[in-house]
Amino acid sequence: LLCLYRLNEKRISAEDLDALLGTGGTPKEWDLQDAFLNGDKRAFLALLGKIAKDPESVPLMFVGMVSKQLRSLMLLHGHEARGVSRKDISPKDLGFNHPFPAQKLVGMSGKWPEPRVRKALGVLFDLDLALKSDPAPRLGAQERPWTLVEKHLLKMMGK
Repeated sequence: LLCLYRLNEKRISAEDLDALLGTGGTPKEWDLQDAFLNGDKRAFLALLGKIAKDPESVPLMFVGMVSKQLRSLMLLHGHEARGVSRKDISPKDLGFNHPFPAQKLVGMSGKWPEPRVRKALGVLFDLDLALKSDPAPRLGAQERPWTLVEKHLLKMMGK
């Protein structure tokens, strides 16, 4: 099939394969969120570059996803500050209906002490405002909003 697609060509490029077979989809915002929350700057930037090219990606949705995770971390820190042990904190106490996201969040909580979570929520608030107040993208169809996401979130990821 590929030979028929490029019948008159001697070489078949990666773009030819993508055109015929597809790319397998772009990374999902969940992957980007995990890279951010885990502090994996390399993975975050690589995934962000791919997601920014997806015309169906929605930066505000991603900001909302990360904000929810950080609010859940604040709930976890609040329960712990009141002396509740982690084993007694249910997924519902953290805003989840299923144990998997709660377990995942508890696992990364060491990277997110309460002061860092508070600061991050402030940065996300600023990012939300920037995304909502920025007029139609001037740098390219989908690049501007994701550029704002990159700029704001890299500040929180450190070196």
